[in-house]
Amino acid sequence: MGVDEATLIAMDLVFGWRTAVLTVAAAILLPLAVGLSASFHNRLAARALAALLLMPSWGLYDSKWDWRGWLDQAVDRLVTARVPRLVVDLRANERGGG
Repeated sequence: MGVDEATLIAMDLVFGWRTAVLTVAAAILLPLAVGLSASFHNRLAARALAALLLMPSWGLYDSKWDWRGWLDQAVDRLVTARVPRLVVDLRANERGGG
């Protein structure tokens, strides 16, 4: 039993840009969520995943934090987990020092 156009107009239902954005976001995120939830049980799916390293700033040269040790440990964990890909996000470092 379908709804005719006159009923939709009377209900003031409007599907605008927000509906389109939410639909596209749901269409993108739903397969990712399903894939991630199944990846722990599926070895092939887990190997297709990549690690993501975010580098928001290169201002670590004068830092007391042992960033080199942290990076060594992080990469060792990736090797142990047999993660085949590493993505380094450098977008915040496009202009260099001020």
